[in-house]
Amino acid sequence: MSVEAVEIRSFLDEINKDEYEASLKECEELGLERVELENKGYDIQQLKEIINGLKAGVDVSVYSDPSYAWFEMEEIRLGLENNVDVLSYRDRFDWSQIKEIRLGIVNGVDVSVYSDNTYFAAQMQEIRLGLEDGLDVSLYSSGEFDWFQMREIRLGLSAGLDVSGYAKPELSSNVMKQLRMGLEDDIDLTPYIGTCSAGTLSELREGFLEGIDLAPYVAKGYEGDQLGVIRNCSRSGVDIEPYLDPGYYGQQLDEIRKGLEHGIDVSLFASERYNWFQMREIRIGLEERLDVSSYLDPGFRHQQMKEIREGLEADIDVSEYASQKYSVAEMARVKERLIKDSETPTVVDYTPEQTNEIILGIEAGVDTSRYDDPSLTAEEMREIRLSLEKELGK
Repeated sequence: MSVEAVEIRSFLDEINKDEYEASLKECEELGLERVELENKGYDIQQLKEIINGLKAGVDVSVYSDPSYAWFEMEEIRLGLENNVDVLSYRDRFDWSQIKEIRLGIVNGVDVSVYSDNTYFAAQMQEIRLGLEDGLDVSLYSSGEFDWFQMREIRLGLSAGLDVSGYAKPELSSNVMKQLRMGLEDDIDLTPYIGTCSAGTLSELREGFLEGIDLAPYVAKGYEGDQLGVIRNCSRSGVDIEPYLDPGYYGQQLDEIRKGLEHGIDVSLFASERYNWFQMREIRIGLEERLDVSSYLDPGFRHQQMKEIREGLEADIDVSEYASQKYSVAEMARVKERLIKDSETPTVVDYTPEQTNEIILGIEAGVDTSRYDDPSLTAEEMREIRLSLEKELGK
């Protein structure tokens, strides 16, 4: 552990120590014995729950057992505050389930509808929320639905929708969500159930909202990510039709789209032979007006293409390493060497007077490096030169 980590841990320990001490003191002020509390070994969160109970005026002895975790204490305390005997459910339910039962009782709903330990707490929550909103939870309270599906059905019912078209256990929650959102926008996507993924349904829905009919493309086998690119092109006026092919992944189509938007010749990389990473490297090269012919071979990995492209950008002769026999690391080393070799020394401009002082110094045999600095004035150079000549006894 680093010194910084040790210091942070020590700092946090001090904070916890101070907080624990403050909690003990507050318990004492509320009438409890400090020694007894320390002997039982409560942690800070447990002490806080005892304090909360004392302040609420409930019988904390019901839950002031150190074997209870703080969240269990909290649940019992909240039950006591609301006259709900949560401990009576302890044998059949876990604490997260008990919480949903307590909340249902407090909010006045019939908890018998979901007081079934085969439900997860999250499922109980969805049924409880539906009951609280006066919804017909029988449409989704079947254990066949997971809680994500239950949520989509509940949200549909809350919006006053006819959920019968998608309240089906065989549909994923993501598909249900798209169908629900479609109904909210008066778009009926149910004809596509069973044939389209959630992503495809999402694009269809977005297309309908934008006045773009993607149904013909769906019929041709295009899916979500591909449809997204087609929709973007339609919206921005990019003619991608000549390059469309269901064999392209969405990312590949998107590289073609970007190339068309930048006015480059996308035919150089619009091929299924290239993955989208390779397409990207060729596209960037074309956008920078580089001669990409040296790395058009799809046999190059995209990382190799990048090394060649960066070499072209640096205006070096990439032919020395533009070969598939070189690894990416080898290419990088050669590229960096060529770039370094191509760097020319910076030419420093001297005034005629400064140049004359350097020449006089050389003729006198002094160490001109002592004043060979263009930031010095000619007069300053002269004084240094004369001083050096004096040291030589001239």
